[in-house]
Amino acid sequence: MKIIKKKVKLNTKDYYKTHLMIINSLLPVKMTVKEIEIVAEFMQIDSLIRFTSKGKKIVKKNLNLSDGGLSNHIKKLREKKIIIKLEGEDILLSMLFPEEDEQFYNFIIVNDGF
Repeated sequence: MKIIKKKVKLNTKDYYKTHLMIINSLLPVKMTVKEIEIVAEFMQIDSLIRFTSKGKKIVKKNLNLSDGGLSNHIKKLREKKIIIKLEGEDILLSMLFPEEDEQFYNFIIVNDGF
């Protein structure tokens, strides 16, 4: 069996974006590239202010989004169950978060013929 391995060192933003791109294929409803960028930005913000006006302001500034643009993306992410309500507050789905310093993946795909 051929094993594909690759170790990549990334800054925090790219670490989250790359992780999200990898696990996106495992999600029941896929995120768009822009949604991945937005979620990666939110992941970098402390959970206490993540979806507050301050957190949203940071994301809008970093990605050059308007109020309406970010609101539309957040609405779509809620529909895809990437952002969920827990005790009345928006949170990111916990499975989206990688380990803090290093994340390992182990996928096995099987070609079962036709």
